[in-house]
Amino acid sequence: MRGKLLQRDDGQPYGFITYGVRFQRLCRNVAELPGIIFTERRRFFWSAGNVHAAFTFKGRRFKIDTDPWDDGLWVVPAEKEATYPEIQEVFEFVDKRLDRKNTPRID
Repeated sequence: MRGKLLQRDDGQPYGFITYGVRFQRLCRNVAELPGIIFTERRRFFWSAGNVHAAFTFKGRRFKIDTDPWDDGLWVVPAEKEATYPEIQEVFEFVDKRLDRKNTPRID
């Protein structure tokens, strides 16, 4: 996948960012992980500012948002400053799914 796991200075993962992956494709791949429940998922948009989604996984709330400075998509906890180890599980699952579908990688 064209993405990167984001970690705090202490090594705790707090999210990941993807580049070159469309919003709908990212959501479809996230949704395939058993236990993911989308609580909000826009299907149609009037502008890039409307692109967002929210889901729960193992009792934790996460959101998918656009990168305000780039074309990336952020997947982070819904609660600011939270670090949940489950985000690494979501990242690794999506990373493998998109790799199988020949999405160019970045490191």
